[in-house]
Amino acid sequence: MKYVSFFLVLAISISLAVIVSIPIGQIPPIAPLLDPNHGFWQNTLSEDQLARNEMHLANLNGPVEVVYDKNLIPHIFAGDELDLYRAQGYVTAQHRLWQMEFQTMAAAGRISEFVGPIALELDRMTRRKGLTYGAEMGLQYIQENDPETLRLIEAYADGVNQYIAELSDARLSVEYKILNYRPESWSAYKTLLLLKYMSDMLVGDRDLEYTNLRKILGEAGLNRLFPEFPSENDPIIEAEKVWDFTPVPISKPDSLNYPDETLLINPLNQPSKEQVPIIGL
Repeated sequence: MKYVSFFLVLAISISLAVIVSIPIGQIPPIAPLLDPNHGFWQNTLSEDQLARNEMHLANLNGPVEVVYDKNLIPHIFAGDELDLYRAQGYVTAQHRLWQMEFQTMAAAGRISEFVGPIALELDRMTRRKGLTYGAEMGLQYIQENDPETLRLIEAYADGVNQYIAELSDARLSVEYKILNYRPESWSAYKTLLLLKYMSDMLVGDRDLEYTNLRKILGEAGLNRLFPEFPSENDPIIEAEKVWDFTPVPISKPDSLNYPDETLLINPLNQPSKEQVPIIGL
């Protein structure tokens, strides 16, 4: 009987060890996450400890000084721009690597690779925007017409990759541990992709909705709900300032008429009871 108990306990122990060591659906392995030497406990350390007295980067042309102020903001002093960008890549990755990478994954429509099917429709919509194509064309233009800028963004990528190469499992940010993956190598293309993501985010994503509202409410109704210049906002430059220059003439399009036809589409390709009318596609 004692042998039966022993093998039963052994089987239960092995089963538990296997269960906590493998991902279950979108749940990451529990054992690595709770590991005191490599798990999330290591992320309780303050970022102040990232500001080291000395670090060694390859491919530098001279010494580079990184000075952190009391707010942990790095100030980089280098002898040339290549060293500056290389150090900037390293320092930025040191503090913001997961944010940088996850935003490029979002721009490329790859979020579902890490969070699962819940992000599939978001990835499909993002890919329809063509941010990857824009980044590819931007990089191609730089490669063909601006070798100096190419050298700088490649130096920046080299700095990011040097940080990734020395990044231990313990020092991975907690987001990597929760989602159970390691960072990919950085590249000039990813830098362009990140810029495309920022551009898309800053210009907003309401053109189609506003066009529909203009169709339904008219220009006056739209301006009442969504004025171009909200009255409660204080301008950075006072309104009474007199400018002493001649403004550049603005050429307006020949026609400002909007199409009467509407198209009913489902932008996320999701089944819904009511589809939103979208104009101007």
